[in-house]
Amino acid sequence: MVSLSFLSSSTKRPLWQGQLLVVLCVVVFSLLGIGTRTSEYLASFWGTNAVMLGLLLRNPHWGRDWRTWAYAYAAYALTDWLMGTAPFWAFGMAAANELGVAVGWWLFMRKPRRVRELQQSRSVLELLQACLVAALASAAVGGALSWMRFEIPWWQAYVMWAVSEFAAFILTVPVFLVAARTKVWSWRSWWPDKPMDWHYALPLVTLIASEAVAFVMKGPGTLGFSVPAMIWYAMAYGVRPTVLLNFVLSLWKMLSISIGSFTFSLADINDVTSLRLGVALLSLAPLTVACTYALRQQSLGQLRQLVDYDALTGALSRRALLERGGKLLQRMRGEGQPMVLLMIDLDYFKQVNDLYGHANGDKVLQAFVRSTQAVLRPEDVLGRMGGEEFVVILPRTALAQAQRVAQRIGDQLRQLEIVLDGSNVIGVTCSIGMAAITQWDAHNPLELHLSFADHALYQAKAAGRDCVRVYQDPGR
Repeated sequence: MVSLSFLSSSTKRPLWQGQLLVVLCVVVFSLLGIGTRTSEYLASFWGTNAVMLGLLLRNPHWGRDWRTWAYAYAAYALTDWLMGTAPFWAFGMAAANELGVAVGWWLFMRKPRRVRELQQSRSVLELLQACLVAALASAAVGGALSWMRFEIPWWQAYVMWAVSEFAAFILTVPVFLVAARTKVWSWRSWWPDKPMDWHYALPLVTLIASEAVAFVMKGPGTLGFSVPAMIWYAMAYGVRPTVLLNFVLSLWKMLSISIGSFTFSLADINDVTSLRLGVALLSLAPLTVACTYALRQQSLGQLRQLVDYDALTGALSRRALLERGGKLLQRMRGEGQPMVLLMIDLDYFKQVNDLYGHANGDKVLQAFVRSTQAVLRPEDVLGRMGGEEFVVILPRTALAQAQRVAQRIGDQLRQLEIVLDGSNVIGVTCSIGMAAITQWDAHNPLELHLSFADHALYQAKAAGRDCVRVYQDPGR
């Protein structure tokens, strides 16, 4: 686990520390880029501008201070100059690099935060537009300088610079946009939430196998060999792992396809430009699928929340209670474990509605659910059957233990003071009917056992309420 709290916008470090980080990143990544040059100019991958843009998007207050830009410009120029580039070209290239970062930062900061963090359906399109405009802006200066310095056609110089910048932006910036906003980053935050068993690892294994076949076969068509696997892992792993895999895979493609085919030199400028643009655009496919699928899953989760849970109290709805209870019943039968059902009714609840209004009645129901959930275990189930009637399912619970749970539910509620509108404070009690399931008869559905608990509830009401009664089978 590596501490990278300075990358989190939720933790505001002193401005000078952020500016120092930006300068260090510019120097380090510029040296890496210069080190990959196979000719006087072309680098295999120039990620400095994208890294600086990502840092400023994570920490917008850094970019709002003009000194950050001044320090970064000096770092760009001096690094290139010290590596042997003439001052005119070094300071000119620095201007081109920083112009692209500034335009990209300005465009991204005008977008809503959820769009910037790839949490909207239009996020990938907005990302594409911002990265493209930033790359074109950088190329307006960088392309002209390349044209003058290397004596290549002006349109070729412009396209080469723009595509190089676009590829770096579109691959690198999303890594910063979706990174977890924590004080400490760890590799675990980039990994899928589910355990990586053999079945769940299949998309990743398929992706690696596809790339291995592409590397062996060579040829331009191998660029698309991994597309099915990329779509699969985008759906399986979610946005954050997809962004990281996209970045790694795209860099690998650039290097593996070029091995034995061409070098990143001016002689291969058309091939290099085509490869970078193809890889960059190809990376948008899994990213779009991951974002769309994540939004779909989020919508389904919200819909499931609305369907499965009572909107007023947060307890399970009647339908979800019966469905989950039926599954629990089958599981307990298979394991040979006991289970107890509690049917709970709030005493004289109709009078609360009549005297204080339904809004205050809702407060009573909510207070009861909170009070009861505090007593239950995580595996226990609480659902609302309707009105003021609730059901608690206690799996792997013997009758004596369930009686103690029911008693605690009643005691907890009895001690509760519920503040209503107008500063009225009332107390509430409940009646509880219990049905123990110990004789596992496959012909007895959950509904039948609930009717037994309901029968015991009527006995509790007949006994004066605010008590617990256990169902006794007349045939026993």
